[in-house]
Amino acid sequence: MGLYRNASSEVQINGFRSSHFPIHSSIRQGCPLSMQLYAICLKLLINTPKKVRTGIKIGQARARIAAAAYANDVAVFLTSPSDVQILQEKLRTYEAKGVKINIQKSRALL
Repeated sequence: MGLYRNASSEVQINGFRSSHFPIHSSIRQGCPLSMQLYAICLKLLINTPKKVRTGIKIGQARARIAAAAYANDVAVFLTSPSDVQILQEKLRTYEAKGVKINIQKSRALL
C-alpha cells in the first residue's frame, strides 16, 4: 500500500512537464503485481466455456485448442461462423470491465 498511498504523476510532452496530479486508480509502471493482475483479467477471456469456442484440432490428438495467449497477444480459434457473434459479445463484456481491445491490431483470418 505504501507504493500507492498519495501517488501522483505528471505528463511530459515535447520536453515540457505538467504539474503533478493525484492518481486515484491504476497500476504503476514496473509494479511487481501488474503481471499477475493482467493474467487474472486475461483468464476471464481465455476461460470462455468450450461450447463457445469450438477450437481447432492439432495433430492426431483428440484435444482441441480454442485459444492461445502470449504476453498481451491472444489468438482465438473458431470453426463455426455462429461463434463469431458469441466471441464479439464476449469481447464487449471484456471491454466493459475496463480492458480495451485494439481493433487496429486485431485480425481475422478465414
